[in-house]
Amino acid sequence: MSKPFLIGVFALLLLSSFAAMGTASAYSYVQPFGQSISTTGYSFVGENFTIYVNDTNGFANYTMTAYIAGNNLSGFSPTSSIHNFQASNPDFKFSVTSPLTSQTLYITIISAAQYGSTSVKTSKTIQVTVVDPIVFHAVVQNTGVSTVKNLTVDFYLDNSASPIGNVTVKSIAPNQAVNVNFTYPLDPAKYLGNGEHTLRVSTGNQLISINGNIGSSTTTFYYGTPPNYNWIFYVAAIVVVFMVFMAFSSGRKTTPGMRAPKWRKQK
Repeated sequence: MSKPFLIGVFALLLLSSFAAMGTASAYSYVQPFGQSISTTGYSFVGENFTIYVNDTNGFANYTMTAYIAGNNLSGFSPTSSIHNFQASNPDFKFSVTSPLTSQTLYITIISAAQYGSTSVKTSKTIQVTVVDPIVFHAVVQNTGVSTVKNLTVDFYLDNSASPIGNVTVKSIAPNQAVNVNFTYPLDPAKYLGNGEHTLRVSTGNQLISINGNIGSSTTTFYYGTPPNYNWIFYVAAIVVVFMVFMAFSSGRKTTPGMRAPKWRKQK
């Protein structure tokens, strides 16, 4: 064979090898697969909330499995494990009801899919704090002679200039008293903190009495664990015992002119 022919054959073989390598690489490549999870950071006991799971586009046969764990899942629904399948939609969402006991929920979400013949999977664990809600109460009474409709009752916390929320009373007749309940909308452990707080309830209507006060009413409440002052009682008890002992001891001193007991005499 001529030398040019051999060089041409070698070149063709080399190009074929590169083409085969490129084809193999194209089929073996798998794009990155991930998940994004969004939900609330806290929930009140017995409250519904939704969890959103967004997987990477471009895959097939998506599956999403969630496992929920906590100290006491009594009241939680639907179940402690949730499984969903979608052929081409990478976006999932599911709603749950918080348990009836304050705690931290640990939610592990596993996402899986197919890329050609290759299976991919990823997972993440999130936390949701379940807290007992703070519910503020106020007694609103119409002291006027006409019915008041759509009365707005505003709640102010710690002398804030803007209300933390409000409740609308649809109708309140003359001399009628209505109990108004307002749930603090934020995580109290995070935004209130332990200590004394003030609550002001106002309507801006001078014909409306709130907790017996015209126009507005301010009260004080304590959130968290109150300071333990038991040590004061312990100290007071010790002082009382000591004083009794001193009084008893001083009462046993020998009165001048009295004979000393025999056991006090020298031998």
